[in-house]
Amino acid sequence: MRSLDSNLTTAQNQMNGQIIVKIVLTSGATTYTYYAPGGSVLTNNIERVSHSETPWSQTATVRIDDSAQVLYALSLEGYTGTISYGYNVSGTDYYSAAAPLIVKGQEQVSSGGNLKCTLSLYGIPDQLDDDHASASYTLPDSDTQTVKTLINAIAGATMACFSHTTAITVDWDSEDSLIDTFAPKDYFRVSTGNTRLAKIKELLGYTKCVMRVEADGDIHIINPTVSGTTYAYEYNDIILAANHTFFSKVYRNRLVLPNKIVVQSSSDHAPAYTGNYTSAASFALLPKVDYKEGRLASDAQATAIATAGIQKLEVEHEKGNGFAPMNCGQEVHDYIKITDSRENDNRIGNVGYLTRIFDINNRNYPYTIGFGFGDISRAGTVGISPSADGTQRQFVSYEDFNRIIGNLQVTDDKIIKRLNELIMEDTVPKWHVTQLLQVPSAGV
Repeated sequence: MRSLDSNLTTAQNQMNGQIIVKIVLTSGATTYTYYAPGGSVLTNNIERVSHSETPWSQTATVRIDDSAQVLYALSLEGYTGTISYGYNVSGTDYYSAAAPLIVKGQEQVSSGGNLKCTLSLYGIPDQLDDDHASASYTLPDSDTQTVKTLINAIAGATMACFSHTTAITVDWDSEDSLIDTFAPKDYFRVSTGNTRLAKIKELLGYTKCVMRVEADGDIHIINPTVSGTTYAYEYNDIILAANHTFFSKVYRNRLVLPNKIVVQSSSDHAPAYTGNYTSAASFALLPKVDYKEGRLASDAQATAIATAGIQKLEVEHEKGNGFAPMNCGQEVHDYIKITDSRENDNRIGNVGYLTRIFDINNRNYPYTIGFGFGDISRAGTVGISPSADGTQRQFVSYEDFNRIIGNLQVTDDKIIKRLNELIMEDTVPKWHVTQLLQVPSAGV
């Protein structure tokens, strides 16, 4: 979680102060700033913000009143947009900035005597998914580059196949035992057209580490806290100065699937190594095993990779969500706790997705955050949020949840895209043939 000024933390916990939002748009030396709903700056341009974040995507739509006929004459595509949330306390504005986004679309609407401008923005993870390899890139089985080295090369645009892209700084905030020791060797390759995001995700998949883009515009790699009693943030429905209340939560139990991972050397490797790790509770109820191969250095390394895989599955399996007044500093991967006095229980986990909403026309819920534990693509019935008229809370479907808390885009299209990439690839990292391989000759 981003560090907040103590005045801002107190204000959002107590919901005490005037809510404020701003977006700063910059391109070179040119800057435009729009505010809502006022604070120390007497303007009221921003009407609505819907701002969603996952580890692999950051998107926002910002609707601005253009009654002054200023924005219609501007072309803001390509501008960097930084959205900040906060409170005005006793005449002083306290903000917390989110990760920078890029304006990819601008829509002007003139209707009923009103002029509106809607900006569509997307973040660095989405831009990484638009960066495609210009050529294939392969490694020999003797290569010594570690996961960390390869991620630095991809993000820093020093890997030859991504040298045409923009370099992005990687900050290594905390590391596990694998990220700077495990070398995937010939089991890592880049095919022409593969994206930077896909290859970074693949490399992080060997480890416990995760990525998120933060307010400084850097990729931050962290080994997340997943257990214990030290939380990045706590929510509690008993409204006290030290607590951040919440409107509603969903409590869910799910099996971890698969719940055992076996990592092993290929049959043609010598010496051969193997290791495994199990999510014990789920395995006891419904055992499902996944098998992975790699070029391994020891049984211990195989076990460490299997352990990292199970930890990520346990963190990512969707186990509930919450809907609360705005938390200006909440980030994905934060380890948080919700205490519910109504049910006399609590929920603990890592934030997998969140959506911030500011809506000047919603009198009941103008300034909110919806968040979930785990991966939204693994969710079932998603949660509770305001009814359409804002008068009461209700259970909503998965589809409605996406609409209500900000049209959060589940990356089904990216999954399909990646499947097509695999089907269409004319080369693969490595073939291990266990039965007869028949290769047709040209002209047959």
